[in-house]
Amino acid sequence: MVSFLIIVSFFNFLLFHTLVELFSILVAVLLSIVVWQTYPVSKNHFLMYLGSGYLWVAVLDFIHTIAYKGMNLVAISNANSATQFWISSRYLEAFILISAPIFLTRSIRRELAIPIFGVVAGGIMILILTGNFPDAFIEGKGLTSFKIYSEYLITALLASSLVFLWNQKNHIDNYILNLMVAAIILTMIAELAFTFYVSVYGVSNLVGHFFKFFSYWLLYEAVVHTSLKQPIKLLRQDLKKEIHDRKLLEKELIYQVSHDSLTGLNSRAMLEERVIEELNRAVRYKHELSVFFLDIDHFKSINDQYGHHVGDIVLGSLARIMKREVRKSDIVARFGGEEFVVLLPETSLDKARELAERLCTSVELETIKFEDEGEVNLTVSIGVATFPAHGLTWPKLLDIADASMYKAKKGGRNQVVVASDDQN
Repeated sequence: MVSFLIIVSFFNFLLFHTLVELFSILVAVLLSIVVWQTYPVSKNHFLMYLGSGYLWVAVLDFIHTIAYKGMNLVAISNANSATQFWISSRYLEAFILISAPIFLTRSIRRELAIPIFGVVAGGIMILILTGNFPDAFIEGKGLTSFKIYSEYLITALLASSLVFLWNQKNHIDNYILNLMVAAIILTMIAELAFTFYVSVYGVSNLVGHFFKFFSYWLLYEAVVHTSLKQPIKLLRQDLKKEIHDRKLLEKELIYQVSHDSLTGLNSRAMLEERVIEELNRAVRYKHELSVFFLDIDHFKSINDQYGHHVGDIVLGSLARIMKREVRKSDIVARFGGEEFVVLLPETSLDKARELAERLCTSVELETIKFEDEGEVNLTVSIGVATFPAHGLTWPKLLDIADASMYKAKKGGRNQVVVASDDQN
C-alpha cells in the first residue's frame, strides 16, 4: 500500500492527498465505532475518550479533504479554507491526546463526550465558514505566521501529551502505550514538515502526509486492531480477576470463621474441628494426645485497672508468646475470654508437662508494654490432660484439663497441674 501511495504521489498529488486523508478519516471513524461497541466489555475509559474525540477530528479532516484546492466539490474549495480546517483539526487532535491520559484513572460519561466534542467542532466550522478564523494560507505567499506558529504550538502540545501519557504508563497496556507513543512522535514530525511548504502541492506537504499516514496506521494498530482482538482477552482477564477476588474473599471469610479476630489464633470452632481429626489419628495409630487448658491469672484486675483496651493488648501479646513457644504441630486456640487451649498431637503426658512449664515460665518472664510507657507482667495457670489416660472423648479430656487448671488456680496460680489418674 505504501509503495502504491509513493507512485501515486509522483503522478497525481491530489489523488495521493485524498487517499491519505480518507485513510486517516476511516481509521478515526473505525476507532470511534469499535471503542463504542467494545466499551461494555473493555470498560476502557481512555480509549472511549479517544474514540469520542477522533470522530470529530474525522469530520474536520473530511471537510479539509473535500475543500482541498483542486477538488472543486464545494464552494470553499481553496487553499486557505482547506488549511484552516487542517490546522483546526490538528488543534483538536492535540487537545484530545494531551487530555486523554486523565481517563486512564478516571471514568468517562460517553453519552456526553461525543456531543461535547461535536459542539467544539461545530464552533470551529462556524468560525471558518463565517470568515472569523485566522487565515492559514495566502496564494502566492504561502503559509501565514498563524499557521506556522500553530504547527509549532501543536508540536509542543503533542510533546506534552507524550510526557503525560508516559507518566501514566502503569495504567495502560504496554503494547498500546508503545504504539501510541510512536504515533504521536510521527504526528509531531508531520506537523514540523507542514511548517515549510509554500505550495499545497509541495514536497514538505507530501512528506508531512506520509508521516500522517504512518501515524494513523499505528493508531489503527493501537486502538482499532487491538480493540477488536482484546475484548475476549479483557473479558478473560476480568473473569480471572473476579475469580481471584472471590477466592481471596472466600479465604478471608474462612479465616474469619476459623480464627479469633483479636488474637489471630484458631477459633473454638476450628479447634473442635481439628480435635476430631487428631483424636481419630490417635485412635488409629495408638498415639497419645495431650491438651493444655490455660487461663490468665488476675485478668479481671488488669481490665479494671488499665481498661479493656489494655486487656486486648494483653490477650494479643499472650497469643504471640504461645505461638512462639509451642511446636509447629501444636494447635493453639482461644477458647473464650482469657481462656486458651493447646492441642498437642503425639505428645506424652511427661512431654506435655515439660512444654507447659516452659510456656508458664516464658509468660512470667515477658513484660507486656502498652501506650504511655505502661507495662504489665502476666502469669498463667495451666491444666494438662492426656488421651487416652484421662479421657477417651474430647469433652471428657477438656473437662479434666479444665479441672486441673482450677487446681493450679487454687494452689496459688502461676503453675502447671497435670491431671491424675484418679480424675479419669
